[in-house]
Amino acid sequence: TISSFSKRVNQAFEKAEKRLFDCEMSLNRCIKAITQKCKADLITAEELVNKELRSKVLMSQWTNGFLSSSNDNTLDPITFALSRFSLNICVSFRDISPLYLLKTSVHKQLVDYLSLESDLAVGPACMALMHISLFDELKSEIVSVGALPKLLKLMVTRSSKTILTQCCKLCGSLALHHPNKTLIANSGCIHALFDLILGAHTDVDSNIQYATLCALLNVIYQSDSNRKLAVELNGISPVLSILQSSSHDDILIVAIEILVNISYNNGYTANCILLAGGGEVLLQVLESGDFLRQPYMAYAALAAFANICNSDVNQAHVGSIQNLVEAAVRICDRARDTFLVTEVANFFLACVWNCTINKARVASRGGCAALVKRIKKHAMASSSEEDIRCTEKLCLALSSILLYSASHERMFVIGGLDEIVGLCRQLHEPRILQGLAKIVVAMTPPPEELLRLHKDDSKAPVERLDALTVLKKAKFGGYSDMQTVPEWLEKAILYLSMTDTSLRALSEQEQRWLKVEFVAKSEFCKELVVEVHPDATVQDNKDFRGLIFSIY
Repeated sequence: TISSFSKRVNQAFEKAEKRLFDCEMSLNRCIKAITQKCKADLITAEELVNKELRSKVLMSQWTNGFLSSSNDNTLDPITFALSRFSLNICVSFRDISPLYLLKTSVHKQLVDYLSLESDLAVGPACMALMHISLFDELKSEIVSVGALPKLLKLMVTRSSKTILTQCCKLCGSLALHHPNKTLIANSGCIHALFDLILGAHTDVDSNIQYATLCALLNVIYQSDSNRKLAVELNGISPVLSILQSSSHDDILIVAIEILVNISYNNGYTANCILLAGGGEVLLQVLESGDFLRQPYMAYAALAAFANICNSDVNQAHVGSIQNLVEAAVRICDRARDTFLVTEVANFFLACVWNCTINKARVASRGGCAALVKRIKKHAMASSSEEDIRCTEKLCLALSSILLYSASHERMFVIGGLDEIVGLCRQLHEPRILQGLAKIVVAMTPPPEELLRLHKDDSKAPVERLDALTVLKKAKFGGYSDMQTVPEWLEKAILYLSMTDTSLRALSEQEQRWLKVEFVAKSEFCKELVVEVHPDATVQDNKDFRGLIFSIY
């Protein structure tokens, strides 16, 4: 019938529509899968192209960086290959074992490249050598294969600023290995470095000057022979000249640090700095700089003055420099950085150590008041190690000043002894108690003076403030972990505990209490060194992603 036929036709249409729908869905899934695969292939292709492009851009930057400061006009295939080899060493040096570099003699190949004429081969090779020289295992090996004579020739004959910068950085890195210091000096490189500070034979820029000064700082560090050689080569003069002519903070700081190392533990070299006018130049830097914005410059200048004060003659000269003590007092009073306050105290200690006239100078120009103020501030904030060290140094400086009895009056005027005794009662940190005890002992009169005061029905200030109690606290609380208690502390406790009869008997024996400095001269001397950093670092050198490329 017609109805049954219509029903069959409708079922056939429904079945055909369902098949068409399933076919359409299958086709859509296939198209979607092909689309996703194409997109993935496109992304992969783009990554490969970008990788190759980054590599080519990097190589272009590398060669152009040296080409821009070179007289070379062509880049032959061999030079390009050597440059690319040096690039690979630079960007991947952190991922290569030093032992593997030694095994493959990479350092020998790079040193050999330094003898070539093309700046595009020499410059990258020098930069690559600087990078691998950051490994301690390679510092001596690079020198042993003849790098120093070639470096000297480059520093004297080449005019490329990039190459000169890398030569200086390489010298600074090699000098961090102590046996290399003598070899660098014997090779003549120190003389060439001093010539590069002001550009005696070629034009130099701030990058060369900074790298040169860093190299000299490391070469002189922990080498007394190189200290003397620097003076004999008249190296102090260009350093002082750069301090007067440069406006770059980093250059000024490293130049001052060179003076720190030259004067370290050597009265002759320190005196040569003063005779060359170094004291006045350092004071000029100290007064013209903003120690709140750039505290490291003031820190370096104060460290230089402290090192220079390593002999009686130098101490007297430093103390007599007009406005120096006032400048140091001002820094002590206003500085925000704890490390700078510590260095100011170190300078005061160096200046007054066993020098009566300088003790009087510092005391009369507000030194005692500034030191007491700082001691109170940092002693109360003694939760950090930095504050404890600062307080110790401040106490050493003030106690050294007070070993000169004429300076006691300044402490009485400002109520300083009251503050110190009060801090002793309040605080319990052993190292701070040791420092405060030195101040109290420095103000404790000798037996004959105590006896004279008692005859006049009077008492010494330390007696009126019951300083004996805090000295005993310092003995049992500050030195409880030590095997012996210092003799000066034992004597102070003994004399303050004596009756007049005992004091009279002691005075009749004519045994005067001669107070001496609480620390040795080496306490305030220091040397400084600078770390040499790589010019190129890479986080993932497989595709050069994350590359930070820096070329001067």
